[in-house]
Amino acid sequence: MPRLVSRLVPAVAVIAVVTGCAAGQITQTSSQVSTVDGTGANVGDIALRDITLEFPSSGFYEAGDDARVLFVAVNENALEADRLLSVTSEAFAGSTDGSASDLPVELPPKTDVGFREDGPVVELTDLNDLLRPSVSVPVTFTFEEAGEVTTMVPVAVPLEFIENEVEPFDFHGEE
Repeated sequence: MPRLVSRLVPAVAVIAVVTGCAAGQITQTSSQVSTVDGTGANVGDIALRDITLEFPSSGFYEAGDDARVLFVAVNENALEADRLLSVTSEAFAGSTDGSASDLPVELPPKTDVGFREDGPVVELTDLNDLLRPSVSVPVTFTFEEAGEVTTMVPVAVPLEFIENEVEPFDFHGEE
């Protein structure tokens, strides 16, 4: 029996060392940033993901324009629903409580609601100043149960190539 124990102890030690090699190490993916254009935020049991202002059809927003807010809201609470009451921004003089938005919107337990394509519409109205793609503005989301969160939201970039109507500058010129 002592001979069996003397062989078993080194075998157990080798297994422990081999299986524990990665324990406590920092993974390569732990610090990677998502490749989506938008930003994210969390408040209470609500996770907001891929938040952007819709790409403007003219290429930029002018003062007075309205902008649709695109995002996904995830209610991580397994038992209770929540409601998105308002979305506001100091960059816009208007309010989301008017006819431009489908608010309030019910967020059932353990579900996500996409505020995109055919989903509920949230639109910020009456932009204060010029706004171009990839520029961010502060946007505040207010929920009935989870509370309020403010995050910087970028204007989306185009999903496909847009032909530039301006002739590129010729740096070489005529000599």
